[in-house]
Amino acid sequence: MKKAYKLIWIIALIAIIGFSFVACDNGNGDSGGDDGGNGIIGKWYSDTSSSVAVYEFMSDGRLLVGGYNMGITYSASGGKLTLYSTSIIDGQINTMGTADYTINGKKLTIFNSSVNFPIPEWTYYKK
Repeated sequence: MKKAYKLIWIIALIAIIGFSFVACDNGNGDSGGDDGGNGIIGKWYSDTSSSVAVYEFMSDGRLLVGGYNMGITYSASGGKLTLYSTSIIDGQINTMGTADYTINGKKLTIFNSSVNFPIPEWTYYKK
């Protein structure tokens, strides 16, 4: 049981870091991840020289990390991104964190994360 909770928190931390890099709107006006016009839906790539992180915001509200479904969902509205995790033990949905974001063309910037990271801002790009 403790190992399962630890695994959930590790996945949540990875997702929070990822969402902090990838937060933004998707642009079609539906609920479940879509906030009406800012283009968050799709794959976003980090701009790091040593590795590339890939986050995919799905139109159904799921957030895939590196192509994997880790039980993370999102909502994006008004420049605010919220990530949620679903417990594999009891199915309870928990808020992982929030962040502000902007999209400028194919550039997504995430900042003001509710999680205290040493990096104040993350940038991702659509290809």
